[in-house]
Amino acid sequence: MSDDKRVVCKSRIERVTVYARGAVVVRAVELPADLGPAPRVLEIDVGRPAFDPRSLRAIARGPRAVLAVDARPRNQDHRASPDPSALDREVERVERELESVRARLQRLAERRSALASLWPDPKLKPRRADEDGGARVRDALAASATIDAMLDEVHTQLRDEERRESLVLRALEVARVARDHASSARDPRGVEPTTTVLVQLADGEAGALEGLEVEYVVDAARWWPAYKVRLSDGAKHAHWTLDAYIAQASGEDWSDALVSLSTADLVRDARLPTLPTLRIGRAQPKQRAFRPPPQGLDELFAGYDGHSGREPPSPSKPEPPKPPSESASAITGMYDIVSRDEEEGSSGEVADALMPVEQQAQASAAPYFAAEFAKEKKSDAGAPRGAIGGGGRASSRARLAADEPAPTDATPATQGESDPDDDWLEYDGLELDDPSQGNARRGKLGFATSARNERLAKERAVGRSAIERLAAPSGTVDPRAARLAFDHQYEGVSRVEVLADGALHRVSIAQAEGHSKPRFRAVPKEEPAVYREAEVQNPFASPLLAGPAEVFSDDALVARTNVAAVDRGGSIALGLGVEERIRIARNAKVLESSTGLLGGSTQVDHTISIELSSSLGEPVVVDVIDRVPVAKRDSEIEVTVLSSKPKAIAYAQADRGVPVDGVARWAVELAPGAKATIEFAYRIVLSSKLELVGGNRRD
Repeated sequence: MSDDKRVVCKSRIERVTVYARGAVVVRAVELPADLGPAPRVLEIDVGRPAFDPRSLRAIARGPRAVLAVDARPRNQDHRASPDPSALDREVERVERELESVRARLQRLAERRSALASLWPDPKLKPRRADEDGGARVRDALAASATIDAMLDEVHTQLRDEERRESLVLRALEVARVARDHASSARDPRGVEPTTTVLVQLADGEAGALEGLEVEYVVDAARWWPAYKVRLSDGAKHAHWTLDAYIAQASGEDWSDALVSLSTADLVRDARLPTLPTLRIGRAQPKQRAFRPPPQGLDELFAGYDGHSGREPPSPSKPEPPKPPSESASAITGMYDIVSRDEEEGSSGEVADALMPVEQQAQASAAPYFAAEFAKEKKSDAGAPRGAIGGGGRASSRARLAADEPAPTDATPATQGESDPDDDWLEYDGLELDDPSQGNARRGKLGFATSARNERLAKERAVGRSAIERLAAPSGTVDPRAARLAFDHQYEGVSRVEVLADGALHRVSIAQAEGHSKPRFRAVPKEEPAVYREAEVQNPFASPLLAGPAEVFSDDALVARTNVAAVDRGGSIALGLGVEERIRIARNAKVLESSTGLLGGSTQVDHTISIELSSSLGEPVVVDVIDRVPVAKRDSEIEVTVLSSKPKAIAYAQADRGVPVDGVARWAVELAPGAKATIEFAYRIVLSSKLELVGGNRRD
C-alpha cells in the first residue's frame, strides 16, 4: 500500500460475539470529517490483540469500496506508553488511601460498640429525700436520645466510609491491572509491539463512506450461561436476566462493548463440500492455483521507475520458439500409446479426440510431461509398441492418470516451472517486495517474514491453553454439551466490560419479561410439608441452555438451583421452598386378614387419609401426590383400588423426567383459611405362603 496518502484513525471495540471457543471482535473506526474523493489508506492502531491474521476484514458502509486490508507490526517507544514508575506510584498511593479508609472504619466500629454499650439507668429509687425521681427519668431519656443521635451519626459515617472503601478497592484493581498490562506488554528490547491495520479505500465522493468497521477473530475466549429470575406479584410475573461467565485472554480489554453469545464453533466449516466430477476417459491435469508470471514483467514498472527518477529497464526480448523436437516426440509418444489402445478397442476416432490435447500441449510447452515422455521413448526405442517403459499399456496409463507434479523447492515459482507446493496457497503468508528495490524479486510473490505471525501464534496458543484449563463455575454446563443438535445466538443489549486477564467475569447479556404461574405441591408420604413452586415460561426467542439460576421473590433470594435446557416457548418449574402457611398430615390404617378357601390367601387393606389446612389470604390449588403399589403382570399378587374421594388422576411424572408407575394425583382447592381432606383405599391380596419384601404394610 502506498504511504503518500495515509490517514491515521482511532478505533474502539464496538461489539464482540463470543462463541463456544473463540470470539469475533468488531472495531468501529473513527473517520475524519472529510476524507476527500481521492484514494486513501487508513492507518488504524488496534493495540496488540492475539488475533488470527487470516480473519482480518474491513467492512465499509456506503458506496465507497475497500480495495485491500493488511496488518503491520509497529514497535512503539516506551515514551509513548505509560511510565512504569508512575503506575507503581499510583498503585502505592491507592494502597495508602485504602489503609487510611480501613483505619477510619475500625475507629468508627469501635466508637459504635462503645456507644451501644451505654445504657442510662435512672435508678428510680432516690438517694435523698428531696431528690426528684421524675427529673432523673427525664435526664435518662435525654441521655438516651443523645446516644441515639450519636449512633445515627456514626452509622452514617460508617456507610460513607464503606462506600468509599468499595470505590478505592475498584480504583486499586484498575491501577494494578494497568500496571500489570504495561509490564507484560513491554518488550525486553525497549519497544512495545502493537498492530496497525491498513485499509485501502477506492476513490469516490467525499462523503460516500458512512462508516468503517474492522473485524478479526481471537481464540482465547469462552463462556458459560447463568440466569437470574425475579418473581413478583405473588409469583405471577417473572423478570429474566441472561448472564454469562466470560473469560478471555486475547490481549485487549473489551471495554464498553456489546457482547453477544453463540453456541457455535469458529473452527467448524459450514460450507457445503465440493464433490469431484467422475468421468470415464483420459485423466486430466489437476487444476492448481499457480499462474506463471507474464513475460516482460519489468516493463510493467516503467512508469513507476520514470516517476521515481530511476532508469526504465530495457524491454525484454521475446523468447524464440522452441523446435518441436522433444515436445513433438512426446506428443507422438502419447499418440502412439493411446492409438494403440484405441486400435485394440472399438473406436477409430483417435486423431480427432487428440487434437485439443496436442494444441494445448504445444501452447503451454508442457516441459515436465514432454521431458518424461521423451525420456521414456528414448529409453525404450527397441521395445515393442504398447510396452514403453517396461510396463506396457497399463504402466503408461497409470503415469497419465497419476498426473505427478515436478519436484519443487521453497523458491518462488517462475515461468516454465511446475506448480508449487501447497504452502504457496497460504495467501496470507505471501507478499510483494517493495517496487523501489528494483531487484529480481520485484513483481513476484514471496513468503513474508514470519516473526509477527510466530509471535501471534505463540500468544494465541498460550491464551487457548489458559482458557481451556480454567475451572468452570459451580453448576455451569459447557455450551458445547448443552447446545444439542442446533446452535443458537443470544444478542447482547447492554454494554459491558470484560478484562483480558483470563479470569471469570459475570456480565449481563439480555433481559426479558415472562409469565409465571404459582403452584403448590406436596408428597406427604415422603415429607409432611407443602412446597411452593413457580412454573416460569421461557420469554426469550431462543432456547435456554442448562445452567445455574438464582431465584428471587420480591427482591429476596429464595433459592439457588440448576435449570434444565428448555426450548423456545417452554416452561421451567422453579422451587421456592416450604410454604409454612399450608399444613398437611397423612394418616394410614392397615387391616390384614385371611381369605379364600381354608385361609389360603392374605388380604391387606390400606386406608389413607390426607388432611390439609390453609392460613393464606387467597384461594390456592395444591397438587397432592401419593402412590399405590403396582403388581407385576403374571404375578400371584393382586392390587385393587377400592375408593378415592375426591377421584384421583393418573400421573406418570413424565414432566419431571423421571417417569414412574402407580402414582395418584389430586388437585385440592383450598379457600382462604379452609380445610380439605383426601381419602382413598386399596387392597393387596397375595398367597398366605408369601410375604411382601419389607412387610405387607405398605405405609
